[in-house]
Amino acid sequence: PNENNQFTLGPFEVMPIIPDLVIYPEISNFIPVMDVSPTTSNGFAMVGVDSTINFTIINEGYRDLFANESFVLKIQDKYQAEIDEITLSGPIAMGESILVQFPYVFEEEKRYEFHLSVDANNQITEIFEGICDWQAQGQEDNCQRFEVYAVTVIDTWISNLSIAEEEALLGNDHHLNFRVGMDFLADGAQHNVYFGAYANSALTGYKLIVDGGNYQTTLICDCTTGVDSTGIPYVSLTGDGNESVYVDITILWEPVGIAAGEYDISIELDASWLSGLNSNLSNDIVCFANNPTLYRDDGGDCEGGSIFVNTFTTDLRIVDVYVEPGEVGINIVYVEIEYPTGEVTNLNNVFVNVSIYVSDFALGALSENETFVEHLGLVMVIGGMNVGETKTLEFEWVAPSGSYVIVADVDPTDLINEYSEYNNRLVSALVKTSISGSDGDEEEAGLIPSPPMISVILLLLIVSLVRRRV
Repeated sequence: PNENNQFTLGPFEVMPIIPDLVIYPEISNFIPVMDVSPTTSNGFAMVGVDSTINFTIINEGYRDLFANESFVLKIQDKYQAEIDEITLSGPIAMGESILVQFPYVFEEEKRYEFHLSVDANNQITEIFEGICDWQAQGQEDNCQRFEVYAVTVIDTWISNLSIAEEEALLGNDHHLNFRVGMDFLADGAQHNVYFGAYANSALTGYKLIVDGGNYQTTLICDCTTGVDSTGIPYVSLTGDGNESVYVDITILWEPVGIAAGEYDISIELDASWLSGLNSNLSNDIVCFANNPTLYRDDGGDCEGGSIFVNTFTTDLRIVDVYVEPGEVGINIVYVEIEYPTGEVTNLNNVFVNVSIYVSDFALGALSENETFVEHLGLVMVIGGMNVGETKTLEFEWVAPSGSYVIVADVDPTDLINEYSEYNNRLVSALVKTSISGSDGDEEEAGLIPSPPMISVILLLLIVSLVRRRV
């Protein structure tokens, strides 16, 4: 109290009872670093990865933002090109906040700047409002600039090279297995991964294993495959939300040559197709090589050394096909097969097929279908074939009158890989048969003896008659 009984308090600033939306962090004279996930260990955003941009909107006003009140959050790039608009609504109580998460994929390695404006359409009356001036940071609470630096983390890699066969042999198919993958590939993103596969030996030099002409039969993968215009093969990978995606691949490799020797195998990613998608260059090659530095200065993933490829001698063949008379009306066809050399001690699943054709088959004038008479059987050799073993198989044949040839095939469906497939078939000499009556009501099928045999029979009859007269 004073002598005039007056009391002074104030002045007071009376604020309207309205909300005020502010983007966190608050405006300052520097550009805040945006909260992004995931990030590298250094806090950088990741190129090509499904990322989430996180930011907070706080109600710093003097009443709650009600549930029926909505507003627009506008997201632009540094050139004010619109990225997205998000419609949000209350309630946001005084002093409370909401977390906004925006999905985004950073497409290249660079510094990104984002411009955010809350209540961009001025739907809500706020304490502080104004037009965003992006050249003057700090002028208005509804506006904020953020920055983030994105770096390349997507990595394309190749690994796990192995060969399925215990022993490599010339002229045989061998299964080279390996894996191709990508790390941090965005969900739904698709990329073709190109690679080259090579075999190298002192005898043959460098040879492409897979090219545009053979990839459909040589490249085995439960995935999409193809080749570019120059014949470089590729496999397609698609992001599935996991940190790594990969496919397992098999290549059929048939070593060529005339002598045993060591072969290097190298499979390398084609880096020219991987701009921005290959953060680690040390895992782009796998190989079998005694000297890996021939293929990469750092050696790459080249464990196990070169592959020794031995000569291949496995061979089945038919030695002879002939026929002899058996019981009345039945002839016996004999097929002699042998397994003279080979890497496998015992060959299982050895089959022999025997068919009868008319004599024109041997002349080659008509096709097999036109000359086919009957099929005597397809049989499996019991016990298989041991190296150096010869076996003779018997087939029964009731032969009609005529001239025929017998065709025998060993391993007719090529179940066994052999050094030579050209000796798996043998055509017999011409076989002549006749049908003669027996007691007028029964017929027998038999072989017509060759002229020398008839002469022997006649000679025996003459000798017998002479003896009787004496």
